Amino acid sequence: MDKNQIMESFWKELYSVFEKEAGQISNETIMRDDLNATSSHYFALIASIEELTGESVPYSKIKACKTIDDLLEFLEGVIDGA
Repeated sequence: MDKNQIMESFWKELYSVFEKEAGQISNETIMRDDLNATSSHYFALIASIEELTGESVPYSKIKACKTIDDLLEFLEGVIDGA
C-alpha cells in the first residue's frame, strides 16, 4: 500500500473505532474531549497502525496525540520512517 492508501484506510478505521459516520471526525477533533477516547480506542488505533505499516507503535505515542491531526501527523511519521 502506498501512503495515500494507508491514510485512507486509517480514516475508515477511525470512523469504525469511534463509531462515527464519515464527516463526523475532522482534523481538529479532540480525541479525549470530542470522542471520549479510552484505552480501548487507543489500543485499537495502535493495532490498526501496526497492521497498516508493519511498525510497532508504543501506547505512549498514541496517548500523547491530542487531536486527530496530531494522530495523522504521527502516522505520517511512521509511514515516512521518521
